[in-house]
Amino acid sequence: MEQATGLKTIGQEIYLHEPPTSEALIILCTWIGGATPRRLSKYTNGYKQRFSKAAILLVPTSILDITIRTFNAVRARLAPAREVITRFLHSSPKERPILLHNFSNGGANIGIQLARAVKAQNEADHALLLSALRLVVFDCCPGDSSFQRTFNAATVSLPAAKDHPFLHAAGRSVLYPVIGTILGLEKIGLIQSLDWLRLDLNKPEVFGGSTRRLYMYSMKDEIVRWEDVEEHIDEGKIRGYSVDGVRFDTGQHCALVAADEELYWRSIRQAWDGTIKSRL
Repeated sequence: MEQATGLKTIGQEIYLHEPPTSEALIILCTWIGGATPRRLSKYTNGYKQRFSKAAILLVPTSILDITIRTFNAVRARLAPAREVITRFLHSSPKERPILLHNFSNGGANIGIQLARAVKAQNEADHALLLSALRLVVFDCCPGDSSFQRTFNAATVSLPAAKDHPFLHAAGRSVLYPVIGTILGLEKIGLIQSLDWLRLDLNKPEVFGGSTRRLYMYSMKDEIVRWEDVEEHIDEGKIRGYSVDGVRFDTGQHCALVAADEELYWRSIRQAWDGTIKSRL
């Protein structure tokens, strides 16, 4: 991971790029499965090119984070990332902005847990975080909790069928009962569901009420429907948030940058600067 992304390891699957002088902090919470070092380097390199004086904190998401790990266990894993954030908030110069980029439902969950980890550690630090958080990017999220789309998302983490047909088939057969069990536990309230995730993402105490929000999503995404994203956009507007959306006509799940790189990075830059016009 370090060689591909140019970031150094600071914890369990947590990486950091920190220039001598950091004028901003960019936090990338990635998606489950398919987030290979080569694919992640498109984002780390893209941000380095366009935000050359920003520190970049990369927090990959594991399927364990949304299945067997408790919230306390997830937050324990995130401790090195939390420490980077709090150090950034207290270092000089003060009032440097933060960009949080959440990929898919898995990354959105990690983004929430990061914010809550800061709050659990120190309420004053959480208040500083909300004041510094200039932009939250929702990249291909949030979706719904249907079995098929949850299954499709999970299969992305399996070995490729063309390279490892037996392992891929075996993995799919195991995922069916696992996903069914997880959704069953969600319905009876023993673990947090995607419905709760959608609610949490729009709570002002999580990402703040004045933070700009940018949704980027695709009409061709087979894992997260564009209708579910736009429903969440509408809910945010009702709450009075600063919400913008960019809908891509093509592009696979968490691969919008490959569909239209120029539109992708222009949208993020303009949302950061507060000059974007929604493309819905």
